[in-house]
Amino acid sequence: MIVTDGCARLRLIPGKEHLLPELAVWLCSEAFKVQFRGYTTGSDGLALVSNEDLLDFIFPLNLVDGEMHEKVTRHIALLQSGEFRFSRFVSDLIDQSEKYPNPPKRKYSWAVV
Repeated sequence: MIVTDGCARLRLIPGKEHLLPELAVWLCSEAFKVQFRGYTTGSDGLALVSNEDLLDFIFPLNLVDGEMHEKVTRHIALLQSGEFRFSRFVSDLIDQSEKYPNPPKRKYSWAVV
């Protein structure tokens, strides 16, 4: 049994599958976490971001390109095989990128649940 206060299920729009690498990197980025925390309502342990608020998130496009896109695509394949930790890979990739937004990490390492 899974008990939750809700969750968002994201699907790629048919024909937009090429955006999966961009989406995967963004969901692991501090830029996403900052927006998530900013829109979160509720209490610790019962945090919620409404579907309407999700539509206001800024999703950067065309920042994962060239060699970065190829690396992410290869690592998504590894992730799908179940043998890889994607978030660590993305952190290193963003740290090396000059154009991907990378706000300073918060003082605490725990995340809103």
